[in-house]
Amino acid sequence: MYNKSMIRLVSWNYTKKDLEDLYAHTDQTHCLVALPIPLPEQKTEQYMQALQAGTVNGKTFLCFGILSDDTLIGKIDLFRSDDMSAELDIVIRREYTGQGNGTEALRQLLYRLNVTGWCYSIHAYTDSENIPAGKAFRKAGFHPSRRFKADVVTEHEGIYKMKNVLGIEYSYILENLPQEYRHSA
Repeated sequence: MYNKSMIRLVSWNYTKKDLEDLYAHTDQTHCLVALPIPLPEQKTEQYMQALQAGTVNGKTFLCFGILSDDTLIGKIDLFRSDDMSAELDIVIRREYTGQGNGTEALRQLLYRLNVTGWCYSIHAYTDSENIPAGKAFRKAGFHPSRRFKADVVTEHEGIYKMKNVLGIEYSYILENLPQEYRHSA
């Protein structure tokens, strides 16, 4: 029986091998940015350096591992802009999807962000066909804010193709949002 209390977020302190293993066991069918496995060495090294530095391209970066008991089942990362809005990405191993793990991880993240004031709003972008991600975002309190079209590069057996994807942006305004930001968020 699934028990949400088993899910917890921890500061990311994992290796490149852990990261690659996580992505190798993730269903990327409806990801806006599907990553090739094995992960490209240079990009992975840059990501690992960003984890240590806490910044990517001038944006503040925060990453949590998602644990079920003591097993790494996913990760959540956030990129914060100067306007205190953050872009969220969440990855869950395929054998742990559809069980409420993503929703519980999002709820724990939102609680932390409300307490710390790390950002004022969060935006997540999904392929409109990624039904499980949409359900998790809505259950955690996110609202669909707009539809969009995006050109994304997909890879299959070493062949890269451009495809047009319809997506949905989900937004969440944190409770600690100062009044001056409420009208523009």
